[in-house]
Amino acid sequence: MDDSTISPTSTGRNTPSITLDFSQIDVDPTPPLYTGPDLGRHHQELLDKIQISRYSMGKHFSMTEAMGFLGLEARGAVRTNVAFNDLSIIQPDFLIQAVDVQLVDNRLSGIGVMYSNGLRILHGAIDRRNSSQRLTLALHRKEKIIAASMECDERDLSGIILYTNRGQSLVVRSNGPTSKIVDFDPGRGHDHLKGFWGFRSLPSLAGHGDVPKLGFVWGNHFEYDGPDIVVQGVSPDAASPQDHIVARRSLPLTVRPSVMPMVTVTLAESGVDISDLPTSTIAALCTAAGDLQIAYVKRSGMWRMLSQHPSSKWVLHRGGIDASGAIAFSGKDSAFWIRADGRVHSNTSILSFGASSAEPEAGICTVQRRDGKNSIFWIRPLGSVVMATLDSRNNIDRVTEIAGSNSAMSKTNIVAISRESAHKEVFWVGSGGAIWQSWWLEGRKSFSSGKLTSGGAALDTGHITAISRKPTRMEVFFISPAGAVNTYSYTAGSWKEHNIAPAHSALPSSDIKAVTRAPDCADLVWVAPDGSLQGAFSSAGAEWTRYLVAEPGVAALRTPLGFAACGNVLHLWFVSLAGDLMHAQWRARHL
Repeated sequence: MDDSTISPTSTGRNTPSITLDFSQIDVDPTPPLYTGPDLGRHHQELLDKIQISRYSMGKHFSMTEAMGFLGLEARGAVRTNVAFNDLSIIQPDFLIQAVDVQLVDNRLSGIGVMYSNGLRILHGAIDRRNSSQRLTLALHRKEKIIAASMECDERDLSGIILYTNRGQSLVVRSNGPTSKIVDFDPGRGHDHLKGFWGFRSLPSLAGHGDVPKLGFVWGNHFEYDGPDIVVQGVSPDAASPQDHIVARRSLPLTVRPSVMPMVTVTLAESGVDISDLPTSTIAALCTAAGDLQIAYVKRSGMWRMLSQHPSSKWVLHRGGIDASGAIAFSGKDSAFWIRADGRVHSNTSILSFGASSAEPEAGICTVQRRDGKNSIFWIRPLGSVVMATLDSRNNIDRVTEIAGSNSAMSKTNIVAISRESAHKEVFWVGSGGAIWQSWWLEGRKSFSSGKLTSGGAALDTGHITAISRKPTRMEVFFISPAGAVNTYSYTAGSWKEHNIAPAHSALPSSDIKAVTRAPDCADLVWVAPDGSLQGAFSSAGAEWTRYLVAEPGVAALRTPLGFAACGNVLHLWFVSLAGDLMHAQWRARHL
């Protein structure tokens, strides 16, 4: 198969391939991880990145040859394949507790593994409502999988057999003819099955999820003193713990890993169907007590709110049915949104705005000054920008126009920050893709507005975000029409432009979100053209450092992003390619 039909797991188009010469490193020699036929470019690059910080993995792991086919079509459906390797997640002391395998139409549809520490990994898709050609192998204490076989027909992987040291076996095979059977043994005396590697296809493109090519990862156990991976998550629509949990470890782009392992859990069943307006939003916040809360709007106009107390399950709150696409928090349990008829609504405030008060397809945002006073901002149908201040009961006190007609585009989001109690700063995208700014200082009767950048800085429907690390500094982030990630930063009374990622690093229409975790620490996330989630961080005045948050094909290209920081833990919400609402969290090491 031509490499162009495979979605690589490298980050960005300009990321160079990495060649590691371990002979020049002064360490004990280690056996090679893989000695079979050529891995191919995508898997070799992925394996090289995994080994950057774990060069001694050959002491504890080995990879078998993969079996299967990577044809352009699978039974009439175009198939886009994504490389995966469980070595990017697992550690030598991880022990398999159960393996779940399913065939659909006599081909391998999905394979899932649950480890004794609670980690679950799923490749492909498993339909839990369909027990046909599906089996689960549950291992007892000290039971391990020590041998395996795979079967192929003329076009697909069609069977898997797993054998344990206690005499158990799992046999899942097709009803059709078999053209090839291959047996696999660990090769080293105490090795046993640790995971898998291969290619999985994207469900929404193939019409189903499947695993067209698969290999085994063998390993031996030793005491690991690294960080624990804890998986938590429930479906908000169910009383039982969510049984579809996907966890991935992030791949650093530098030799020193910049983040801890990332855990991703599914918060809602497939079919979330979030509104696809350019200004669609996942509002997110973390309270001082460590509570997490998000809100999002579905294409039907229904909006939902979810919350989670520390170490507790996610709770679904009653939402509404009259939102257009954008939603914002003004504090815990308090949300504002724009209705399809242009009315501004809230679940906690009494509002007196008539129809057409706001542009239904534009954004809405809130800001809380350091003195606790709240304001909300939105865009009117003719492109003017307005602010409403809230009283102590969170009701509208007064409304002020801060920028006149034709200042803002009709399908742009809007962001606001308050770097100190006497300041309010508001940003949006204006005509021609220029970034606009409006600011207010206590004692002034009105806002001052003007262009921060020239035209062409962003798409007319582009997303922007802004943060203030400390009272003397603020930053605005946006994506250029060419897909470059840029920022304008304000310090010492002047604005300066910086480039964080070059052209083609981001989808030009991607959402972009930033948070601050400490007075001089900031994190940024966006969606790349290949569907991967990209991140960057800056601390203590240093330049921005990029890293990969999630591999290609994970996120829907038009997904809104919700981003929040609780202490040193980062939380990201997004919609997967399969339509699931996902929650990723990782502990940042950069301080």
